[in-house]
Amino acid sequence: MVMPMDLWKIDLNLLVVLDVLLHTRNLTQAGKRLGRTQPAISDALRRLRELLDDEILVRVGRRYDLTPRAQQLLLPLSRVLSNIEDALESRPSFDPATDAREFHVACSDYVASVLFAGLLPELSREAPFLRTHLIGMTERAVAAAREGDLDLLIAPRGIERKLQEQPLFGDGFMCAASADHPRLRRSLSLTRYLAEPHMEVKLDEPWTSIADLAVSSLGHARRVEARVPSFVLALHLIRGTSMLVLAPGRLAQRLHQALGLRVFPAPFELPRLQESMAWHPRFTSDPAHAWLRARLLAQVATWPADTRA
Repeated sequence: MVMPMDLWKIDLNLLVVLDVLLHTRNLTQAGKRLGRTQPAISDALRRLRELLDDEILVRVGRRYDLTPRAQQLLLPLSRVLSNIEDALESRPSFDPATDAREFHVACSDYVASVLFAGLLPELSREAPFLRTHLIGMTERAVAAAREGDLDLLIAPRGIERKLQEQPLFGDGFMCAASADHPRLRRSLSLTRYLAEPHMEVKLDEPWTSIADLAVSSLGHARRVEARVPSFVLALHLIRGTSMLVLAPGRLAQRLHQALGLRVFPAPFELPRLQESMAWHPRFTSDPAHAWLRARLLAQVATWPADTRA
């Protein structure tokens, strides 16, 4: 019974030498073509004979001839080495106009509203076979990105240190109120802000809002009447109430007219939001992934400068 050969034991360099020997049938010429000494080629031939249990080259007068086994190997070996060379030299490519690809991106509804609302129509035109799946920003999504099972996280900077990261955009905060708020007109002072009830956006547990931190640093406290889990939801719900909500400026500016709201600069200083896109290192050189990252950056480049990173 003939046992199968253990391919992992085979030195690929030996197969390259074998291919040249089969074509040249001359150790000296093989050495010149490969840049090796004749003793090195002789040693390789010895190892090949042991590996194949065949003489491969037999001397006939002043020349060498191939054995029947070597003749049989000549064409398939050349094809195999050519295929290996093509595989190693090939580079992945991506043509958005024709290629299909699915992307899974985790982000908040705030990011989806300000970034993907403008980007998705462009992606639909530029990449008609592309499918984009937006999912919520959760611990499960972060874990999936860490394992390379998610294409992108778009989240505050430094959310996962094991991922590649690139700053995407920054944003300030604005205060939003219903357009028919009975006590607000053209401006919003700190005194008026503190006198009004508030809707707080509580993203996760434990959570202390940046508004509470800022107000408490000034020696004051807010009166919170409602808590909701997202900025987009908060902006939808305050219409017709007297509550105020602090929301990312770009989101408030984008939605306030459609939702019947007024927006005001925050009456105290707040840290800016800084959003980044983060991905597993295995995606860095993928051309389709690089194309999507470039499209995200191009989208942000169209925004007013004060809302970029």
